[in-house]
Amino acid sequence: MTLSLKAKGKFAARKVSKKFTIKSTAAASPTTSSVAYVSLWEKYKWTKPASSTDSITAATNNFNSYVATTRTSGTTVTVRSEGAVTSGSQPGSLTWEKIMSDAINLGAKAFTYPALTKPFYVYLATTSAWLGSTVTSDGFTDGPGIANIMTQGTPASSGDGYFWASITSSRSSLAANPSGTYQTPGHEFFHSIQKWNCKCVAYPDGSVVPQWFWEGGATFVGELTANNLGTNNYALSGRVENVRSITSSAATRESLLSEAITNTNSSSVARPYDIGSIATEFLVANVGMEKYLKIYSEKGTGKSFDAAFLSATGVSLTDFYSMFEEVRAALGIAKQ
Repeated sequence: MTLSLKAKGKFAARKVSKKFTIKSTAAASPTTSSVAYVSLWEKYKWTKPASSTDSITAATNNFNSYVATTRTSGTTVTVRSEGAVTSGSQPGSLTWEKIMSDAINLGAKAFTYPALTKPFYVYLATTSAWLGSTVTSDGFTDGPGIANIMTQGTPASSGDGYFWASITSSRSSLAANPSGTYQTPGHEFFHSIQKWNCKCVAYPDGSVVPQWFWEGGATFVGELTANNLGTNNYALSGRVENVRSITSSAATRESLLSEAITNTNSSSVARPYDIGSIATEFLVANVGMEKYLKIYSEKGTGKSFDAAFLSATGVSLTDFYSMFEEVRAALGIAKQ
């Protein structure tokens, strides 16, 4: 490299000029570099869990920290119930209305979504006829379709600005199915959050997003919502049921997360709700709720699911699948 200095001012008449040449023996820096990582854990700076407790604790702390902040205000939650749907046998005589209202209000304040032009409705139905007519009277156009879904035996579902739950004799006692019941309101409300941010509907065939991510994510949020409110213990109840479902047969125990793409009743693949919930726990434990939720908004920009996952978390979906399968035993769902 050559530096030229030209004198100025009173030295200009002397035309002082001198050249300096600096030689460097250092090799030129390459324009690109590659780093060899010992493992994917080192590559992404993730903490490899030694036990399920590590994952449960980190994910629970991240969820509780997230919902402690109000991001959306002004949403009114209106609960409509058909007849008496109380459960007086429960501690404190908790009512279905309170359980549903508390869970929806938690999510309505914590998550980000477009402003609603009317209340978010919760329908607690014992008959499909009442459900259909009440949904219609509140100004929604899909009342008849919802009534038909309930007739077919579906216990709960979400719509655009509401969710409904079927309160039948077999489900009237919260003691009969605490895990499934207590996670329902948070689960169904989160489906609305997913749709509003993703700007999409996840089809059962997994063509838009894999069902482990859609239903598993809603199950995780539903269970952690109940845990946060103190109505059900995630580690000792909800998660235990997820593990039991996955490990209930050799076929589902051996199935991969990457196979839980569709929402089918296949006996050879773990249900996307259960394995997806544990996968979401593992994801939130490592990246937090903000980056997890960003996957939906990135998908909402038109990206493929793989691209949205990478953009939001900085981790390729293929690598995430690999890390999940590597720590299945630690997470309590070991293959055998």
